[in-house]
Amino acid sequence: MGVAYTYSKTLSLSDTVFGADFSGDASGGLTDGYNAAMDRGLSGYGLKHSLSINYTYDLPFHKTGAAGKVLGGWQLSGIIKSQSGIPFGAVTAFNPGDGLAQGGIAGGPAYRPDLVAGRSNNPISGVSTGCGSIASGTPLSTPELWFDPCAFSNPVFGVYGNAGRHTLIGPRFNNVDFSLLKSTAFLENKNLQFRAEFFNIFNHPNFANPANQVFDARGNRTPTAGLITSTLGIARTIQFGLKLVF
Repeated sequence: MGVAYTYSKTLSLSDTVFGADFSGDASGGLTDGYNAAMDRGLSGYGLKHSLSINYTYDLPFHKTGAAGKVLGGWQLSGIIKSQSGIPFGAVTAFNPGDGLAQGGIAGGPAYRPDLVAGRSNNPISGVSTGCGSIASGTPLSTPELWFDPCAFSNPVFGVYGNAGRHTLIGPRFNNVDFSLLKSTAFLENKNLQFRAEFFNIFNHPNFANPANQVFDARGNRTPTAGLITSTLGIARTIQFGLKLVF
């Protein structure tokens, strides 16, 4: 058995991985070129917790003769993976009137809204306070409404929003792969190996980050804010294999 666990915190001003723009906020530079600290926040590729477990177990059946051919040679193995969600941030398409293109310069990161006073900058637990088409008491941390868009408001004209960059945390990722192997020896140097492999054996859904734009270009609330529309990984997949080893 092998176990690996990592606890980490990664901060950045914009995200690139080996020169590639990772989270869509790196290619255009800073929101405000005169205030780099404004964009200091969690990296879009940062994972606070990451746990991986792998194991192999030979079943202790070692009978001889015909019974040994059936009961012996079985092996279980698998990989268990669990990790925190990926950081992302609430954005607004409303231009604060700084005289520049969206995000400060052409192709830059989207503007961020204001955080409503007294609200968490990661409003993903509990229920929504309600606003627009969202009813008060609507549960959060669901595919229909992962975070509460009502925790954010549009900044006044001419002022950047005070919401931090990448303060929201997306859904966790959990996956279990499992395999069953049977080796049957015959003759002196030949072995017939049967494998049954189950990827995401529990068919556990892993969700991608939700839509994060809370206001449109006119300052109206976006109805899809907080909605998850895609998944990560694969659905349960089963495959069988037969191999002759000689």
